[in-house]
Amino acid sequence: MPSFPSGTWSSSLLEHAIAVYSPHPTDQPVTSAAFGRLARHLLEEGLRLLPASGSGSEITGVEILSAGMRSVVLRLGLQGFADPSVVLKYFRRKDSATNSGGFGYLREKHGLAALEQIAPGLYPRLIAADDTARLLILEDVASKNPTVSLGNLLLSSGADATPHRALTAWVDTWASILRSPAQATAQASFSSELASADTRASAPGSLPSPQLAFRGLYLLAERQGVAIKSAEFTQMEQAVAGIIYPVPSERVLSSGDFSPANLLHQAAPASGLRGIDAEGTCWHHWALPVAELLLGFPSWPDGPLPSVLVASPTWQTKTQDFYQRIAPLPQTTLDRDKQVAAATLTIQAILTEQATGQDRSQ
Repeated sequence: MPSFPSGTWSSSLLEHAIAVYSPHPTDQPVTSAAFGRLARHLLEEGLRLLPASGSGSEITGVEILSAGMRSVVLRLGLQGFADPSVVLKYFRRKDSATNSGGFGYLREKHGLAALEQIAPGLYPRLIAADDTARLLILEDVASKNPTVSLGNLLLSSGADATPHRALTAWVDTWASILRSPAQATAQASFSSELASADTRASAPGSLPSPQLAFRGLYLLAERQGVAIKSAEFTQMEQAVAGIIYPVPSERVLSSGDFSPANLLHQAAPASGLRGIDAEGTCWHHWALPVAELLLGFPSWPDGPLPSVLVASPTWQTKTQDFYQRIAPLPQTTLDRDKQVAAATLTIQAILTEQATGQDRSQ
């Protein structure tokens, strides 16, 4: 176990956080000396960036929320600051503050401002940011009231219809995001901010890592016996391209992550929903969240949801309702809409490439 010198925070806080942390399968080790040095640096940087409200300011608690390959996320308990706790998010990639092509620092920093225009109060408030340190300090939306994710509620069972209430909450929240009257303004400001931060971006603010879909489409076609040079494959490729590179009239801006785990239900007295994780913020085709819902959230690590739930009349009715609310020109039923079919194919292609990539790394 690495040791840390004391300062405005106690080394025992970090040692305890490391000792009790349960790593995720994709995490980097947290018990190494390298992680210890990084964590100490993050705590010191956090204290430097946080606006203190008086003397005697200190960190009173440390919790590791994640230690993935892309980022390290800590929750800090505080004394002598405006907020009793905050979330500190560090991005590992050294070009995070200049490259907006993938999920990362720039998309979350500028995405939170754009999302605040679209859905005021839904996503965390950005308290501080440091481009050089690649560090964001965010409002801790999960600390003020007990919370449970809509993902956990969807996976629950019983006679109280909890999954169906969670489904309604997801549909209502995402419909309000995608049909917000501030969409056009938010898309323009988000793209402008990214263009200033990343002068090499060809389409600032577009879907991260678009080539995943096309690589996956080749794999999917091979498995389905579709010849790459056939007219059928050309049609598939054109359908996916229409989703990955949507025309302006079909674009919407969101956090880019439709997972129900990223919407937290807060208990009383301030009941309601809060969103988390904006590092994939982008403008994208409106049909992508429809396809995710239709398939039972297959891109969610804990998904897809059980087929018995996704095939239920309530789920099918809610999916149709969601489609009718957000489609610019909805068909009578969503199964008649070629764009929904194209979005479904796109998601399946991306998942195929991601699964293949995981197999290669093992």
